[in-house]
Amino acid sequence: MEKMLKKLFLESMTRVENKLCKIGHTRALTQISNQLARLSEKGFEKEKAANILSPLLDVVNQRVSIEDRKVLVKLKKKIPLNKIEQMQAKIVYEELQKLKSVQGNIVDYFKQYDLIMKESWVRNIITNAKVSIAGDPLENVIFKFHFERNFERKPFQILLPISKSLSITRSIIKVVFVQKSEKWQFSSMLSRKEVGGGKIVAETVVPMFEENLVEGIARCTLSGCVGFGGKHLSTFEKPAAQDQSDVAINSVSGGALFTLATEINLFFSHFSVSSRELLENIHYIRDVLMVCNVDKLNIISLIVRDNLGEQFIISFDIRQIVIKKVPPKLKIGGDSALAEFFMRLNSRECRILFMRHLSALKIPIRASHLPRLANLGQWIKL
Repeated sequence: MEKMLKKLFLESMTRVENKLCKIGHTRALTQISNQLARLSEKGFEKEKAANILSPLLDVVNQRVSIEDRKVLVKLKKKIPLNKIEQMQAKIVYEELQKLKSVQGNIVDYFKQYDLIMKESWVRNIITNAKVSIAGDPLENVIFKFHFERNFERKPFQILLPISKSLSITRSIIKVVFVQKSEKWQFSSMLSRKEVGGGKIVAETVVPMFEENLVEGIARCTLSGCVGFGGKHLSTFEKPAAQDQSDVAINSVSGGALFTLATEINLFFSHFSVSSRELLENIHYIRDVLMVCNVDKLNIISLIVRDNLGEQFIISFDIRQIVIKKVPPKLKIGGDSALAEFFMRLNSRECRILFMRHLSALKIPIRASHLPRLANLGQWIKL
């Protein structure tokens, strides 16, 4: 669905861009043709001129320029450019090279009618005929770059709404086990009043998605579906599952799921993405939240955020790490399951699994920007 919406958006923007390019092309063609007709003493065929001029103008009207041309002034004055300005300068320079070639060809065409036309006049006509774009050039460049870079969902990336307008706080989120998929169905419970039915008579269950518990809670929280106070306080309902599988008998309650959502919300607080890092393609892991024993015992989920604001989740199982003997003092009421978990968690093998799965995201870990780490195990923040 996300990819389809992005594709439709891209197709819509392409149609708009083509329309704007056509307007600029038509304006320039009309003004140049009228000037040629006004000055020429020889026989002037407007249709013939259009057939020659139109392909030339197509070359300089292939895209709508969103870059700030002031960067060329800095370049001429040998003022140092940052990486963002360097990228813009390269695009503007390439467009100017095309414009120089086209204006030279148009001036040569005027010479066929014994007319001397300055290249500067042709350049101004073509440039001024183009439709100018509103907004801040820097914001336009960053948006285009970021949209193209994130057109397709990356492996392990948490699926979030394509637009913030789709992020609606849900008052009640119901979590029900689905036996067929071995996952949990997350649904929004809406009252008749919320769906516009007037008086509150019954509740409507609207399915949202199926996921493992940790990824589902992360999706709900990071997409803005969970409210944490005031009029927008959300609650989770998690009825007891009838199935007896390892996943279904999960003892995590609805209240505990809200606690997890709160931890995720606090840990992944908002930050401003660096435009320099974005355009220089500087990429690294910024935050890692390790959640243990929620999907089931001995399952560790890593919720990761990079410096570009994208979130990922990857899980691994530590049950295969062998624990030879649990010291009696670590046993709680004679039960060794939790003690074995902590022994596995603190083992060398677990650290290797941690790094192996983190590397599967293909996001660098930089010594200059070490990740911020937090660990949630059995609701104990270590």
